[in-house]
Amino acid sequence: MISLKEIKFTPANFNYYFKIILFYRNDNDYCRINNNKKVIPKESFKWLKKNQKDRIFLIIKYKNRNVGMFNFNKIEKTFSAVIKKEYRNLGLGGFAYKLLFVYLKSINYKDIVSYALKTNIQACKINLFFSYKNRLLKNNFTKFYIKCG
Repeated sequence: MISLKEIKFTPANFNYYFKIILFYRNDNDYCRINNNKKVIPKESFKWLKKNQKDRIFLIIKYKNRNVGMFNFNKIEKTFSAVIKKEYRNLGLGGFAYKLLFVYLKSINYKDIVSYALKTNIQACKINLFFSYKNRLLKNNFTKFYIKCG
């Protein structure tokens, strides 16, 4: 019922996947909860073109619908997640996290990190559940240390 679909960029599908990534990145609720400003599409397009090789984007699918996305930074070994508001609090996040960790372990990532704003209660709860250690930072973020295996 829930699965992850890795985005494999090609010249033919780049614009299509860019729009999906931009949609999740500019989600009103996601921006509000994380104190993020919406990104300008033109600047975001340039950023993605430049950084796509250093990232893994995974679309969270539920009943064949796109309900969220993971953005994994291969260099810093960090990830972020966003799930559409109407699909939160259904337990999908926990299942998606487990799938993410299995996937990352299969490509030889063992220790990863996630950050959540202290006021983002749901993100803190799910990261706390999967982390073996966490640390409150001075910028009101909590850093979560997670093992993939």
